[in-house]
Amino acid sequence: MPADPSATRGSKAQALCANDGQPTLPADAFDPEPVKRGEVRPSRMGRRRAIALLLIHLAVFAHILHWQLKGRTLSPVEPSEAMYTVATGAVNAGTVLLIVSLLSTLILGRWFCGWACHLVALQDLCAWLLKKLHIRPRPVRSRLLVWIPLLAGIHLFLFPAFVRWKLDQETPALSSDLMRDDFWETFPGPLVAILTFLVCGFVIVYLLGAKGFCTYACPYGGLFGVIERFAPGRIRVTDACKGCGHCSAICTSNVRVAKEVHEYGMVVDPGCMKCLDCVSVCPEDALYFGFGKPAARSAPRVKHPKKIAPQFGLGEEITMVLSFSLTIIVLRGIPAVFAPDAAGILYGEMPQLFALGVAAIVAFTSVYLWRVLRRADVDFQKWTLKRDGSLTTAGKRWLAYAVLLHAFVLHSGVVQVLMFKAQGHWRATAPIEVDTWRQAESLDRIGGELGHAIESGDRAFELAGDLGLFPDFRVHKNRAWFALCKRDLESSAWHLERATEMAPRYANLWFFLARVRVLQGRFGDAWSMLAETRSRNSDHGPYQEPGRQLLNELARLGMAQQIYDMLRSGPDTITKSIDHVLLRARSALELAKNDEAFAAIEQVIAVPNAITKVPHLATWIVRFIGSDAARSLQIIEAQRAAQPDAYYLHVLGIEAAAAANQVGEAERIGRIMVARWADRAPPGFASGHPQMMLADVLEQRGEKREATQLREQARKINPAAWTPTPGPGR
Repeated sequence: MPADPSATRGSKAQALCANDGQPTLPADAFDPEPVKRGEVRPSRMGRRRAIALLLIHLAVFAHILHWQLKGRTLSPVEPSEAMYTVATGAVNAGTVLLIVSLLSTLILGRWFCGWACHLVALQDLCAWLLKKLHIRPRPVRSRLLVWIPLLAGIHLFLFPAFVRWKLDQETPALSSDLMRDDFWETFPGPLVAILTFLVCGFVIVYLLGAKGFCTYACPYGGLFGVIERFAPGRIRVTDACKGCGHCSAICTSNVRVAKEVHEYGMVVDPGCMKCLDCVSVCPEDALYFGFGKPAARSAPRVKHPKKIAPQFGLGEEITMVLSFSLTIIVLRGIPAVFAPDAAGILYGEMPQLFALGVAAIVAFTSVYLWRVLRRADVDFQKWTLKRDGSLTTAGKRWLAYAVLLHAFVLHSGVVQVLMFKAQGHWRATAPIEVDTWRQAESLDRIGGELGHAIESGDRAFELAGDLGLFPDFRVHKNRAWFALCKRDLESSAWHLERATEMAPRYANLWFFLARVRVLQGRFGDAWSMLAETRSRNSDHGPYQEPGRQLLNELARLGMAQQIYDMLRSGPDTITKSIDHVLLRARSALELAKNDEAFAAIEQVIAVPNAITKVPHLATWIVRFIGSDAARSLQIIEAQRAAQPDAYYLHVLGIEAAAAANQVGEAERIGRIMVARWADRAPPGFASGHPQMMLADVLEQRGEKREATQLREQARKINPAAWTPTPGPGR
């Protein structure tokens, strides 16, 4: 029986691999045996990689199902999530994945893209479907745009740190964000997700080749490509290579495998994703994945490497870079750290991956559009667009597509300019923010520049909304503000209702609407909006306690009547908390409802250890003493008599007596405290606190000698708590 040829080739490859893949022939020559050409055999790795990518997606679906069933699950295992770690310090599962992927790439090379990336799976699926339609897109190669993924990766993962440095903000402490309640918090809506899959899948594959998105848009690939240069693991070649070119023909990563293994003895292109298709189809079994010298330390082993003419001239390359950059600015806006009035992301929802994909398509389309307009003969992929100065049928269709694409970008630019102008008018209203929320009478007399800013900003946002191809919740959100400036509460609420319908997941919209409902006197609706705010709040968002936050804002604005009405209509879980009872007491006092105010303060003081639950409770008591000292002292003394072991009531007694200028009573209570809690104070208070309290009272009476002695006692009991920190001049 004749020997199996494949077994013979395999043995030959293994023997040659023992020499670490170094050629025994002259470095610039191929094996003199006849080159075996013909049809490229199917890759055995394609099915294996498809199974691996399918398993990845099954894991994703299982992850989503777990969240649906449990309501809480592992944070999204998506590398872009690492951006939030850089920005906020919250370590999530995406950060862990990115770190593991980068470290493994340093050893194995860029394997993650080929075997674990969902966007590669999407592109492979699209390429397979196009192949079934007998469409095999050729890779489009640019010398400058290949740097875009690296720049995008640097922006995605390092720009938050730059913003923090620019604004002189402290580096956030690391915290855990491995578990999350809102799984979809950082993902776009379904419409944008579908458009992203279409653009980054079919459109880019059809126009730019099987891995067009990876080559010209993917920020993760940009980082992997840099690290891959230092990886010892890569595709290498033995002397069995005949230069048939099957490896280049099968490669979907836009890598010229045959040229690189001939010149370097291995694949050095950072675009290689270790799919192993080239290894699988090699007729001589000459290719293999192995370890050795990394690409960063390798030089061509041939004297005169073959030069391949670039696909685009330098002018065309620069044109593509400019086109790409302008499109990104239109779609993603200018960062606020550089331009505070910048319009922001187009329509408020334009994911970075989607924007990068669209920008890459526009960049290449712009160059071919220029060729169609300037040259007599133009080919693109397998299509002839222009021949002998005349457009073909395919060329007319392609021209229509190119014009529509550029019209979309131009139209989007107009919308962004309108948003930019409107945003500037919105910022101009900052001086009247407090009066706006108070709905002060002075708003009726607004004129001049402020009046012009309000009217112009409202019109600009309205025009941007009318011209926009897609709804933008920011238009209604900002028009609600201008309506509020004009004291038109009904219009303001209407716009906010539209905004919450368009973007229900944004907690700040519900909070804004709750504030307007308060101004309308619809306090029940306000509490409902606050409940929505809380439910939409992210795990690390600013609206953990929206009810408390709104009440505190009303307090800062001096809106006592609204606080009083809010707390009378709110749910018991909120209105009966200690700090909110105190807030109700304060608002009642400001509204001259003294009986309600003192009933509320009495309710708070009766709570065991209330002073440890509410910061500055003593300050609150002093405020009430200023209204009716005798009544306040009476309440405190009654509670102290009922709870003689309640340390915090003695503290309140001293504060109240001192504020009422009853220093003798304050001294009496202080001496009781020192006698009962001489060595240490109860939990929640520093040891030596009783001595310090009495010392303050005695100093007020002019008895400084004994006050000094008491302070020395406190320092001996607890030096850490009562030793003053030296100042700059001490």
